[in-house]
Amino acid sequence: MEKFCVFCGNKPDSKNMEHIIPKWLIELTGDLHRKISLGYDFNKDEPTIREFSFNSFRFPSCKACNSRFGNLEGLTKPIIIKMLGKNPISDIEINILLDWLDKIRIGLWLAFHYLDKNYFGIDPNYYISFRNAATDRMVAIYYTNKDMQRINFIGVNVPIFYYNPCCFTFCINNLILFNMSTQFLFARRIGFPFPESMFQMENGKMEVNIVRGLHRFILPLIKRPFIKPCSEFYQPMFGHQEYQPIRNIFYDNEFVRKYSMDWEKGIGKVFIQEDKSLSVYPNEEDCIWQPEEIYEREYLDHKLGIQTLEFQIYLSKLGPSIEKLPKEIKKEAKAQSSFSRNINKLLIKKMERI
Repeated sequence: MEKFCVFCGNKPDSKNMEHIIPKWLIELTGDLHRKISLGYDFNKDEPTIREFSFNSFRFPSCKACNSRFGNLEGLTKPIIIKMLGKNPISDIEINILLDWLDKIRIGLWLAFHYLDKNYFGIDPNYYISFRNAATDRMVAIYYTNKDMQRINFIGVNVPIFYYNPCCFTFCINNLILFNMSTQFLFARRIGFPFPESMFQMENGKMEVNIVRGLHRFILPLIKRPFIKPCSEFYQPMFGHQEYQPIRNIFYDNEFVRKYSMDWEKGIGKVFIQEDKSLSVYPNEEDCIWQPEEIYEREYLDHKLGIQTLEFQIYLSKLGPSIEKLPKEIKKEAKAQSSFSRNINKLLIKKMERI
């Protein structure tokens, strides 16, 4: 398979290799050279569990891209250390955390694309830089009762993630981050412009019919329930390149500007949702981000495994309509969706029996 930079998608201009899971995080959570299981190798006659040294879990990148996103790693490291120590953090730091989760989530998607030698025949039409800080996103934060060193990611080695890398769970020692991001995930319910209809087109782009926002909150921001109590953070985003032609028409108003961290860049403010209330996270460092509940680790890992698979199915149904695609392409898309959702359903049933 031809090499591409995981950040920009172009042919790498040097022999730089990017750690999808950064070295500082690997060292923070244990031995740099320890082995991890990375799902199944589907290219063998009988699928076998794949093992790698964390330090060798690296993929091609351009020198400039590596340097740019290295700055994000430098900003994120002290935030993760603060969160592991249950110290106060600010709205800017949660924004950086969400940027970093975008990078990790899309990076893992591209990493498995490499490892599996594109087993599912997917043509990646975006890369880390394209999806970073581009679409509505949220993170639910949990803590477990066992302060053991570990890195674990849930929901990244299933077909539905290969087709639609919008949801995963990331475990860092006893800190658990359940993350989702996709276009217009909660735009309507947070009062921002939203699509009246969306259609997938044959050229890979979308036809989106945007309408003006409601300029009010509808709670909860995501209707499907998930494991609570936890700390929930939401950030509306409109920096995606597809938003640019319509920004001045639909986004240049008092409501959107009021709830924007950086309107020019299409970055909304960070919101915290508690019970039946929604508020803007404070600018200064605060401890209100910390979840009150401490869960038993095995219980939470199991429940979040199911939750991640369920939300991947849920998000796959929120995507654009395929009704405008040619008949044969539509048929293939339906089969693909049915196959990937059924795999998740089978895994959920298996986990629920445990």
